[in-house]
Amino acid sequence: MKVKVADNIAELLFSKDLVIVPGFGGFVAEEVGADVDQVLGKISPPAKKITFNDNLIVNDGVLGSFLMERYSLSKLSAEMEIEDFVKKSNKLLDNREIIIFPNLGRLYKDFQGTFKFLQDNSNHNSDVFGLGDVHARPVLRTTSANKSKAASSGNTPDKEQIKVGPVATTDWRSKSKKKPESNILLAVLMATALFILFAVVLFKDTLFKGQMPAYDSEVIEDLVDEPLLEEEENDEYDGWDDEGDIVDAEEEIIREKEIRLWKEAEIVVGVFGDKKNAEVLIKRIIEGGYEAVSLDRGTATAVAVRYAFETEQEFNEKFDRVKQKFNPKAWVYSKE
Repeated sequence: MKVKVADNIAELLFSKDLVIVPGFGGFVAEEVGADVDQVLGKISPPAKKITFNDNLIVNDGVLGSFLMERYSLSKLSAEMEIEDFVKKSNKLLDNREIIIFPNLGRLYKDFQGTFKFLQDNSNHNSDVFGLGDVHARPVLRTTSANKSKAASSGNTPDKEQIKVGPVATTDWRSKSKKKPESNILLAVLMATALFILFAVVLFKDTLFKGQMPAYDSEVIEDLVDEPLLEEEENDEYDGWDDEGDIVDAEEEIIREKEIRLWKEAEIVVGVFGDKKNAEVLIKRIIEGGYEAVSLDRGTATAVAVRYAFETEQEFNEKFDRVKQKFNPKAWVYSKE
């Protein structure tokens, strides 16, 4: 049986909130509640919103174990199938092609090389599996005016008058009388506004004369900064350090750079959907003499090792030791 890695991701998301394709990225599922669209007249059931995160590349074993069980594969064979899928997918994405994940969505790269994922209409919430959108139409109601007219005449109308939405109780005769009155009032207000505007433009010099302060158009020259102290009087710092040696300007610059050389890095060594597994790794990092950091990434928890470094060589040496001790596929989360 041919192994189709893309077909199994959608099925896994029914029971998992995170499915990582090692070396490629992770699909994160977030539950959203029911939604009512009054404009389209549509009611949507609770669902799972699926997003793609290309930073989640550390193997958590979920996808490999699923392939081993479904296709009766060994662990090595399952990992080889995943690696082959990742190579083909990266090649398609680099060629600006779209990868279709059945019952899930489409993945592609934009012109800036950023991953873009478009989810299809499938619902991966197992509690409402099979329940689709419900389209509702507005309720049609008969007007009270037509009912009273038919009752007074004693005749049943051939075709019942209907109206969508709430019933209007105002008589049409009163509306026709109010409409001309409102038009006249609007015309009066507009004429008044135009008269006031014309008066302001015509008599602006008279109205605002004397209200604004007069300024002389005098050019102010830039002041020349003068030294606060003469060179002979400035004896607070005479160029000597605590030990009596003259401090050179270049030496001061070197000291300032040495203070700024210390930097800090965070190396991600594991990403887990279950926080208990993340706590186990954090305990192991602390026991190994390192500082552990927990990073929340949606529904997943990333565990990182934090350490300080002074030079690029020291950073690389510590980075290699972290990978050897905790995870060979560890990656840099931040480096400042």
